[in-house]
Amino acid sequence: MMFKYLNDYYNYMVKVKIDNVSIEAVDDSLLIDVILSNSIYIPHICYYRPLPPLRTCDLCVVEVNGKLVRACETKVEEGMVVNTKSAMAKEARSKALSATLRNHMLY
Repeated sequence: MMFKYLNDYYNYMVKVKIDNVSIEAVDDSLLIDVILSNSIYIPHICYYRPLPPLRTCDLCVVEVNGKLVRACETKVEEGMVVNTKSAMAKEARSKALSATLRNHMLY
């Protein structure tokens, strides 16, 4: 995205809170990109940035405004409150990993 004036760039910025840290992000960015680019770790297997989200592994699940969402398909919005470490998100990721491992043969 190219901006003619610096002011145009700031019009596309939104403020989100991730794990109690206020972060500015480009509006319409994928949540997983914002999380990872701010050195916050969340597991993910099926997400690969050059490709569209596959939405199959559910390991990138986070809590947004009290609801579980996939970070790979959720776009940031102004005022969004994200918790990557909530008990609800951790439990959902644990179940997703168990389901993945249950369906794959390991050596």
